[in-house]
Amino acid sequence: MFLRSARRSAIRQTGRLSHSTAARPTSPSSPARFENRPLATRSVVVRGPRSSKGRVLGGANGIGPYYHYEVDGSLGGVVGRLSSGNPSTVAFLGVRAKSTSAAFSTQLQADDADDQYSSGRSHREDWMINLGRNGDNEWLTGDRPIDWYTGMHPLDCPGVDANGTLRSLPLPNLSRVTRESAKQYFDNSWTLYEMLFAGLRGDEPFYRPPVHGLRHPQIFYYGHTPCLYVNKLRVSGVLDGPVNAYFESIFEVGVDEMLWDDMHKNDMLWPAVSEVFEYRKDVYNTVVDAIMNHPSLDDSNGPVTVNQDHPMWALFMGFEHERIHLETSSVLFRETPIELVQRPKHWPSLHPSVYDGVSRSTNPVEGEDYPSNEMVDVQGRTVKLGKPLDFPSYGWDNEYGERTVDVPNFSASKHMITNGEFFDFVKDGGYRRKEYWCDDGWAWRSHRNMKWPFFWTPVGPAGSHEYGLRAIYEEIPMQWDWPADVTYYESKAYCLWKSERDGPPKNGPLRVLTEAEHNVIRHQDHNLDAARSNVDADKVMVTSGSNFPKGGTGANLNMAYSSQNPVNFFPPSHTGHFDTVGNAWEWTEDHFNPLKNFEVHHVYDDFSTPCFDGKHSMIVGGSFMSTGDEASVFARFHFRPHFLQHSGFRLVSSDGEAPAMHLFPGSFSGQAAKAASEADYGAEISEETSSNVYETDDLMSMYLGLHFPLSGSREGVDAVIDHVAAPLHGLRFPQRVANLLTALAPEKLERALDVGCAVGGTSFELAKSFNHVEAFDFSDNFVSAAKRLQSGEQLTFEVPIEGDISKQVSVVQEDGVDMSVMSRVNFFQGDASSLSTYAETRNEFKGGFDGVILSNLLCRLPDPEAALVALPGIVNKGGVVVIVTPFTWLEEFTNRAKWLGGVIDPVSKQPIHSKDVLRTIMEEQGFEKIHEEEMPLVIREHRRKYQYIVSEASGWRKK
Repeated sequence: MFLRSARRSAIRQTGRLSHSTAARPTSPSSPARFENRPLATRSVVVRGPRSSKGRVLGGANGIGPYYHYEVDGSLGGVVGRLSSGNPSTVAFLGVRAKSTSAAFSTQLQADDADDQYSSGRSHREDWMINLGRNGDNEWLTGDRPIDWYTGMHPLDCPGVDANGTLRSLPLPNLSRVTRESAKQYFDNSWTLYEMLFAGLRGDEPFYRPPVHGLRHPQIFYYGHTPCLYVNKLRVSGVLDGPVNAYFESIFEVGVDEMLWDDMHKNDMLWPAVSEVFEYRKDVYNTVVDAIMNHPSLDDSNGPVTVNQDHPMWALFMGFEHERIHLETSSVLFRETPIELVQRPKHWPSLHPSVYDGVSRSTNPVEGEDYPSNEMVDVQGRTVKLGKPLDFPSYGWDNEYGERTVDVPNFSASKHMITNGEFFDFVKDGGYRRKEYWCDDGWAWRSHRNMKWPFFWTPVGPAGSHEYGLRAIYEEIPMQWDWPADVTYYESKAYCLWKSERDGPPKNGPLRVLTEAEHNVIRHQDHNLDAARSNVDADKVMVTSGSNFPKGGTGANLNMAYSSQNPVNFFPPSHTGHFDTVGNAWEWTEDHFNPLKNFEVHHVYDDFSTPCFDGKHSMIVGGSFMSTGDEASVFARFHFRPHFLQHSGFRLVSSDGEAPAMHLFPGSFSGQAAKAASEADYGAEISEETSSNVYETDDLMSMYLGLHFPLSGSREGVDAVIDHVAAPLHGLRFPQRVANLLTALAPEKLERALDVGCAVGGTSFELAKSFNHVEAFDFSDNFVSAAKRLQSGEQLTFEVPIEGDISKQVSVVQEDGVDMSVMSRVNFFQGDASSLSTYAETRNEFKGGFDGVILSNLLCRLPDPEAALVALPGIVNKGGVVVIVTPFTWLEEFTNRAKWLGGVIDPVSKQPIHSKDVLRTIMEEQGFEKIHEEEMPLVIREHRRKYQYIVSEASGWRKK
């Protein structure tokens, strides 16, 4: 969610690559840090620019086109000579396009002699190629020099207090924007972010991949936030060109990993920190110039109102995007080895409870080391979700819209679950007992070998259960009365364990909170209703981080502190619940979901929509690191259930179903909520989104008729009513697809794969030529029908004739398809988006395939490119892939951000055609296009109405 950009203002420049060669400030301790070393003239390979869809156009390995350059130091021409230049940049452009091992070898052959990292390590990892360049390590070790800050120094920055501590400013009121107020908030955001990064010690933590491998290394995020400012201001028309087109390509698109075991390698050769530092300086000056001089912010006649139609909405989008990454990167820092971080100067202090001098027990006792945590009954009420369009603060698209939820009576623990309470779960073996975990959660726990919460640090012998606690930059004594920082999976396991140990509560099993319930227990002076009546009731609109802890509704929010706090430190809400905002996010039972009348914003039209997938859990309330819009009462954020985000949970029980929203029932196990309906979400999410659209009787009949067009011949029902110019050439579509694959002469005819096999017509036809066919479909009903046919069962289905009149007909197979042929097919239920996983985990995929078919499937996948890039891993050399598709892109199947084409590039205004992007991807994967034709098909709706579709059929041979 936080990282993607569909209107990814791609800079499609294929000529000169902008690159700053100005010297960076030199650290006094490393005067020769930016000395250039000569590099021999050679041809290098440069990755090309990304398209507006966030993928690079052309090339190999799924990265982009490779332009061969003879490059000189200025990186100026397509053909030149390289006699000298910044070595890291040249290496970056020249080596990065190679495979990891080749890049590693090329760079190290030149640099091993003087590489300080080549000694003292037992082995090298691929990402280490980035270390020891440009003298950056010395510059980045220890306290940062003054010139580390490319904008304002913390002591000069808006938001600094009398003690020299910098915290967040209030969220800007967009009904009264001045150039100066916009610049102050920009400076506060920019400097807070750079102050966070001043906490990385040396160059290693910039490049070391996170321990879980689910995010980019920090060098990406150091360059990502300035990149977004430029690209979004370009899309909105404020800027007319890039600052550095290449950096605005490679730093544009981050990751939101779909699975806990989808380990991103992150071992490429990145730019040097000092190069990104120079880029940040350039972007800072560009944004300041836009703020102070762009006519849309002319405040000479008074403050300006910035709304969603204003070009500077993109500026405030950049502010809030940066603040999201301020928090998410702080989590990554907290996950970084302690020896690689350092507390920056001017950073907010830990909560004072750390320094209270109290000895911490290794065996915590309720009532002494942490407070008792009673369940408090709550009177249900009606909650209206959604932010008014005219509310004068920046909001992300998912905040707008409306939904009214009737919340029944429920009980909720007055505190979030503390480390002390969670200790009992750990000591009792909760991480070893599978019965407490959902399937996905247990797989994650096993994969990570988790035995206690990630931020607990063992300080005693194994099995002693002695723990410290990891903060962002420090390891501190365990704080038993702070909230337990855990994933959704861990919170749900605790709920089951607690119910078993203590017995279920009187009003239903234990679970976590819902979004609607959260808004019931949130303090009435600062809840949704209050904020809609009075802007200042959204407390972050008028309260800085310095002032947030004060008063009867004080909270640990907006960077008041740099850590969590005891769960009973601040006053409770009117319902008797503590920390309903701040301290730690709270996991909920809700899928991340759109409100009714949800609309994307054209400047960032896939901020939310890729995550309306039923696989992201909402989090509510904000944490100590939440600032700006994240700290607003209207905030609606989410994460994968296996991610950490300074997040805890509260126990809840109720008599009936949880008043939570699910987009896709059962998309991951463990959540307690009802399925969403069209009425809940409005037109943007239709009822097909909350169920499998292929599981209806009418569609089953339609597909049986399509796959077996001879059906009805015994009953006198023609596949197409007899008439002049009847489109009989559109019949037998599944069989024609199978015959095309055979005709394209794969090197062998041993094994074929039918991806999206539906009811099996193509699969059975393939089995007439191939010795074995694997076939799967997402619809269990379709697979079941195919298996029943395979077993010899005579299936019948209804053919619509007119109105309510229909005719029952029997399925008739094609000539040559007998029991012997059908026995060569193995049908199973599967997901085309999981091809890469199947290649590694399913026995059916061992040995690869000589022929693969994806027929009328590509534009019905949630991530079509993921399926395509998996093909090299399953297709044998000389094998042939046939892809048939009409490129009918619909958002109910494929989020717009994932369309291969069919969109207009928002920057160049040129159309992007799916056919061209498909060719680029397939060539990147090592396939040669060997065939193309237009392939019609006819689908009967009733006797006198038919769908006539012309798909593009293309053949691709693996080199």
